[in-house]
Amino acid sequence: GFAPALIGATFSTAIFLNGLVAILAGFVANVAVDWSGSLAAPFVVSAGTLVLAGFLISSSWEENFGESKTNATGSVLQSMLEGLVVLKSDVNILSLGLAQTVFECCMYTFVLLYTPALETSIENTTGDGAPFPLGYLFSAMMFCSMLGSLAFKYLTNKNVMTETLLSIALFVAGASFCFIVVNSKDSTYTVLSFLLFEFTTGMYFPSIGTLRAQAIPEQNRSGVMAFLRVPMNFAVCAILLRVDTMPVGQIFQICSLLCFVGGLTVLWRAMDPKRQAAYVAADTTEDHEM
Repeated sequence: GFAPALIGATFSTAIFLNGLVAILAGFVANVAVDWSGSLAAPFVVSAGTLVLAGFLISSSWEENFGESKTNATGSVLQSMLEGLVVLKSDVNILSLGLAQTVFECCMYTFVLLYTPALETSIENTTGDGAPFPLGYLFSAMMFCSMLGSLAFKYLTNKNVMTETLLSIALFVAGASFCFIVVNSKDSTYTVLSFLLFEFTTGMYFPSIGTLRAQAIPEQNRSGVMAFLRVPMNFAVCAILLRVDTMPVGQIFQICSLLCFVGGLTVLWRAMDPKRQAAYVAADTTEDHEM
């Protein structure tokens, strides 16, 4: 099987490489808009990359059917019900599920609303709706996400608990949403708040991926993940249905509160004496193996 000690480093490296590709995509998108004069140009370019990716996947990947025991549920609904049983039976998994739901709900809300939030901030700053190079902004945000993944890797090498890193990511994400709201009349600080939030995503994904791999049984992981998507999608839809009647600032205030709640939940999990003892034991085992 996969060495547990390598899980965190693998997730961190994956986020770092994804960030590299995303930075390039942002530059290409901005150049495409500048060259064509159309905001639809990046979508046309992305169609070509999707075709290329589809060809590479179909020609080089082998299907992973998994083990027979993972296919015994017979249906997606049954798998989700089994995931619910796992969540109810283990408070540690439930706390991770809550943290994942609130952060990713806020992240998808941010993805959908950061552009109108920036446009409003620019209008408040300059008095007009001057266009902003969104492709370059996207590249800058993805660079900050890469920095977050590197910070995760560095701190885990310093034996900082993964739960601690996840709680830090959630607390800083909550603070970044507060900064967006407070600095809505200054576009420079708004952009800096965006970059800070993206830094937290670079820490969040390897942290939550590592903890999920450690806590959730492999045969139930897909069911748990599928079940957690349900409340997250409902929450995002509920927020978006209120966009026309609720200011973006208020929506980001809700996101800030959710991130702080998720951070407290993970921090409570990290302070569990049993969790700390298990972490110390695992770290000692790795040192002996080395």
